[in-house]
Amino acid sequence: MTFLSKGKLRLLAASLTAGMALLLTPTLAHAQRVTPMSYELAPRGSKATTNLNLENTSQTDMTIELTASRVTVLADGQEERVPAEDDFLIFPPQTVIKAGKSQTIRVKYVGEPTIEESVPYRISILQVPVQTAESGGGGVGLTVNFNTLAHVVPDGAKTIIEVTNIRSNTSGGWDLDLENTGSRMARLSRTQWVISSGDNTKTIPRQQVAAMTKRNLVMPGTKVTLSIPAIEGFQPGATTIDVVDKS
Repeated sequence: MTFLSKGKLRLLAASLTAGMALLLTPTLAHAQRVTPMSYELAPRGSKATTNLNLENTSQTDMTIELTASRVTVLADGQEERVPAEDDFLIFPPQTVIKAGKSQTIRVKYVGEPTIEESVPYRISILQVPVQTAESGGGGVGLTVNFNTLAHVVPDGAKTIIEVTNIRSNTSGGWDLDLENTGSRMARLSRTQWVISSGDNTKTIPRQQVAAMTKRNLVMPGTKVTLSIPAIEGFQPGATTIDVVDKS
């Protein structure tokens, strides 16, 4: 039988404690629910307003703060966010949600009413860190943040996605050059693709499209390159892809 020294026992106990914390994290991270996570707003009128429902499913009260930021999608697909507090009225902007209770938050767009292209925003729900009894008064509890997507869309705006080039890449998949020539931001996760080569046609539903690429948002008037798995039965040089917006 092997005996451990007190020092090794303490190290083992610390490792087990850290492991248990990691196992518990997914449960704690679902202590708050936000619906809807994405929504469209008109630039003016009654449709410029929506309600968010925040639910605290934990056993402790949560202090929540809401902020607004305007989103620009960069060439690599990353989001650049700029504070846009003047473009929204959020009520209440801060609140305490009791354990097991929910709170309705009113979100109203009050920015430029005559926009010609759709504009994405993030309405962020931030849990304000507070001292907890478990932390001994010297630390903070776990915080959970959500970033909802608020898409402000002018009347008549449309998504028009054109696939201008399809080619093989070094990973055995395909690279696609796409351009959004419309006035409405595209969400690739809400598009259906029709793959064609001569008489051979295949439709890829939006659920499968969302799983094919990590990229989602394509701003109006921008070009992007996507990498996707090769489509079996098709050759990139002899294939066309028709992207249909199913929003």
